[in-house]
Amino acid sequence: SYIYLDDFHITGVEELGSGVGVSVETSADNITINNSTIESSWSYGIHKNGSSDNLTLNNTQILDSKYSGLYVTGGSNTIKINGSTIDNIQDGYGIHLNSSNYDTLHISDSNIKNTSSNGIYVEGSYKGIHLDSVGIDTTGGFGIYSTGNYKEITLLNSSINNTDNDGLYVNGDYATVHIDSSSITNSNSHGVYSNGTFSPITVNESVISNNEEKGVYTSGSYSLITVTSSKIENNGGSGITSSGNYSGVIVRKSIIKNNNGHGIYSSYWPGIVDYCL
Repeated sequence: SYIYLDDFHITGVEELGSGVGVSVETSADNITINNSTIESSWSYGIHKNGSSDNLTLNNTQILDSKYSGLYVTGGSNTIKINGSTIDNIQDGYGIHLNSSNYDTLHISDSNIKNTSSNGIYVEGSYKGIHLDSVGIDTTGGFGIYSTGNYKEITLLNSSINNTDNDGLYVNGDYATVHIDSSSITNSNSHGVYSNGTFSPITVNESVISNNEEKGVYTSGSYSLITVTSSKIENNGGSGITSSGNYSGVIVRKSIIKNNNGHGIYSSYWPGIVDYCL
């Protein structure tokens, strides 16, 4: 079954009932919201509660919600957001996936900004987080906070800027991070931090700079950091740090400079640096 909503504007939802702008509690397999605005909700902008559903937002604005802009509970959901904006979340997250396992979040050509807490918060295991041409800016917590095992997190052509905590934080085992052609800057803590076992970080053609603490950091075991053709500079701690057992660092064709600590620190092998400044 299919639910399709197009070209509507909801504003000023009061504290009556749930106070949610759009509440989706249905067994429909596909829910699509296009070309719409959900504004000034007393609670969540959108609350999706259910399992094994596809929710798609195209060219949709979620503005001035008291709590999270998009809140997803249930499990086994596929969430797709394209050409949309989540802005000015007063007391919550831009996007919060608080569901059981096996969710996938795809965001493209969108912005998440001015949130009182994390830009994106994903709980649970066996989940995918994929961002392509996405900006996360000015968050009161982490840019992206991921907790749970067996995750794949991908940033492509995206930016995370001006966060009150880590730009990207990953807490879970078997959680891989891929950062490609992206930037993570001006966080009040680490640029990228992962503490899981078997949780490698790959940075390619990207910039990690001007963060208050370390640029790229893993404290997890068996979690290799690989940096290629990137700039890691002007961070308040070491540029790259690998402190977990059997975790190392490989850096190729990159610029590592002006960091207030080690340029590159690895407490275990491999430690390979090739054609770097």
